Amino acid sequence: MSDEYKKYNTELLFTLILNFQSTAMIGMGKVMNPFTQKVTRNLTEAQFSIDILDMLLEKTKGNLTKEEETYLQKTLTELRLNYIDEMKKDEIAQKEKTEEKSEKKDTVSEKEKKTEQSQTKNNDREKEKKNNKEKTE
Repeated sequence: MSDEYKKYNTELLFTLILNFQSTAMIGMGKVMNPFTQKVTRNLTEAQFSIDILDMLLEKTKGNLTKEEETYLQKTLTELRLNYIDEMKKDEIAQKEKTEEKSEKKDTVSEKEKKTEQSQTKNNDREKEKKNNKEKTE
Protein backbone atom coordinates (compact mmCIF):
# COMPACT_ATOMS: atom_id res chain seq x y z
CA MET A 1 0.00 0.00 0.00
CA SER A 2 1.33 3.40 -0.90
CA ASP A 3 1.75 6.12 1.71
CA GLU A 4 -0.73 8.26 -0.20
CA TYR A 5 -3.36 5.52 -0.03
CA LYS A 6 -2.75 5.02 3.72
CA LYS A 7 -3.06 8.75 4.30
CA TYR A 8 -6.31 8.84 2.32
CA ASN A 9 -7.71 5.93 4.36
CA THR A 10 -6.76 7.74 7.58
CA GLU A 11 -8.61 10.83 6.38
CA LEU A 12 -11.66 8.69 5.55
CA LEU A 13 -11.55 7.11 9.01
CA PHE A 14 -11.30 10.52 10.70
CA THR A 15 -14.24 11.74 8.60
CA LEU A 16 -16.29 8.70 9.62
CA ILE A 17 -15.48 9.26 13.29
CA LEU A 18 -16.29 12.95 12.98
CA ASN A 19 -19.65 12.17 11.36
CA PHE A 20 -20.71 9.90 14.22
CA GLN A 21 -19.33 12.37 16.76
CA SER A 22 -21.41 15.16 15.21
CA THR A 23 -24.53 12.99 15.16
CA ALA A 24 -24.03 12.13 18.83
CA MET A 25 -23.50 15.77 19.81
CA ILE A 26 -26.64 16.78 17.90
CA GLY A 27 -28.54 13.97 19.62
CA MET A 28 -27.39 15.21 23.01
CA GLY A 29 -28.54 18.73 22.19
CA LYS A 30 -25.01 20.07 22.43
CA VAL A 31 -24.94 21.25 18.82
CA MET A 32 -27.61 22.69 16.53
CA ASN A 33 -28.93 20.33 13.89
CA PRO A 34 -27.73 21.82 10.60
CA PHE A 35 -30.80 20.56 8.71
CA THR A 36 -33.51 21.81 11.07
CA GLN A 37 -31.54 24.76 12.46
CA LYS A 38 -32.80 23.73 15.92
CA VAL A 39 -31.22 22.30 19.04
CA THR A 40 -33.09 19.15 20.02
CA ARG A 41 -32.29 16.14 22.15
CA ASN A 42 -32.55 12.49 21.22
CA LEU A 43 -30.39 10.54 23.64
CA THR A 44 -31.24 7.24 21.94
CA GLU A 45 -29.74 8.56 18.70
CA ALA A 46 -26.72 9.84 20.58
CA GLN A 47 -26.20 6.49 22.31
CA PHE A 48 -26.47 4.67 18.98
CA SER A 49 -23.71 6.82 17.47
CA ILE A 50 -21.51 6.23 20.53
CA ASP A 51 -22.15 2.48 20.28
CA ILE A 52 -21.14 2.46 16.61
CA LEU A 53 -17.87 4.23 17.39
CA ASP A 54 -17.25 1.79 20.25
CA MET A 55 -17.87 -1.13 17.90
CA LEU A 56 -15.52 0.44 15.35
CA LEU A 57 -12.78 0.66 17.98
CA GLU A 58 -13.32 -2.97 18.97
CA LYS A 59 -13.42 -4.32 15.41
CA THR A 60 -10.34 -2.40 14.25
CA LYS A 61 -8.12 -3.28 17.22
CA GLY A 62 -4.62 -3.96 16.01
CA ASN A 63 -5.32 -2.44 12.60
CA LEU A 64 -5.19 1.26 13.49
CA THR A 65 -2.18 3.51 13.70
CA LYS A 66 -1.44 4.99 17.11
CA GLU A 67 -2.76 8.35 15.87
CA GLU A 68 -6.03 6.81 14.61
CA GLU A 69 -6.61 4.78 17.77
CA THR A 70 -5.88 7.79 20.01
CA TYR A 71 -8.27 10.00 18.03
CA LEU A 72 -11.04 7.41 18.24
CA GLN A 73 -10.50 6.78 21.97
CA LYS A 74 -10.44 10.51 22.79
CA THR A 75 -13.60 11.05 20.76
CA LEU A 76 -15.36 8.22 22.60
CA THR A 77 -14.24 9.55 25.99
CA GLU A 78 -15.54 13.03 25.17
CA LEU A 79 -18.86 11.66 23.92
CA ARG A 80 -19.35 9.38 26.93
CA LEU A 81 -18.69 12.23 29.38
CA ASN A 82 -21.15 14.46 27.55
CA TYR A 83 -23.72 11.65 27.47
CA ILE A 84 -23.39 11.13 31.22
CA ASP A 85 -23.83 14.88 31.70
CA GLU A 86 -27.05 14.81 29.68
CA MET A 87 -28.36 11.79 31.58
CA LYS A 88 -27.72 13.61 34.87
CA LYS A 89 -29.69 16.59 33.55
CA ASP A 90 -32.62 14.25 32.85
CA GLU A 91 -32.37 12.76 36.34
CA ILE A 92 -32.36 16.21 37.94
CA ALA A 93 -35.31 17.34 35.82
CA GLN A 94 -37.23 14.18 36.73
CA LYS A 95 -36.45 14.70 40.41
CA GLU A 96 -37.68 18.30 40.24
CA LYS A 97 -40.92 17.20 38.56
CA THR A 98 -41.46 14.58 41.24
CA GLU A 99 -40.83 17.16 43.96
CA GLU A 100 -43.25 19.62 42.31
CA LYS A 101 -45.94 16.95 42.17
CA SER A 102 -45.28 16.09 45.79
CA GLU A 103 -45.49 19.77 46.80
CA LYS A 104 -48.75 20.16 44.89
CA LYS A 105 -50.14 17.09 46.65
CA ASP A 106 -49.01 18.49 49.99
CA THR A 107 -50.64 21.82 49.19
CA VAL A 108 -53.87 20.09 48.22
CA SER A 109 -53.73 17.94 51.33
CA GLU A 110 -53.17 21.00 53.52
CA LYS A 111 -56.11 22.78 51.90
CA GLU A 112 -58.27 19.69 52.39
CA LYS A 113 -57.21 19.47 56.04
CA LYS A 114 -57.98 23.16 56.59
CA THR A 115 -61.34 22.74 54.89
CA GLU A 116 -62.12 19.72 57.06
CA GLN A 117 -61.05 21.58 60.18
CA SER A 118 -63.17 24.54 59.23
CA GLN A 119 -66.16 22.31 58.56
CA THR A 120 -65.62 20.52 61.87
CA LYS A 121 -65.50 23.85 63.71
CA ASN A 122 -68.67 25.01 61.96
CA ASN A 123 -70.40 21.74 62.81
CA ASP A 124 -69.28 22.05 66.43
CA ARG A 125 -70.61 25.62 66.59
CA GLU A 126 -73.92 24.53 65.11
CA LYS A 127 -74.19 21.72 67.66
CA GLU A 128 -73.30 24.11 70.44
CA LYS A 129 -75.93 26.60 69.30
CA LYS A 130 -78.48 23.82 69.06
CA ASN A 131 -77.60 22.57 72.52
CA ASN A 132 -77.80 26.10 73.94
CA LYS A 133 -81.18 26.59 72.30
CA GLU A 134 -82.49 23.36 73.73
CA LYS A 135 -81.24 24.28 77.19
CA THR A 136 -82.96 27.64 77.11
CA GLU A 137 -86.26 26.16 76.02
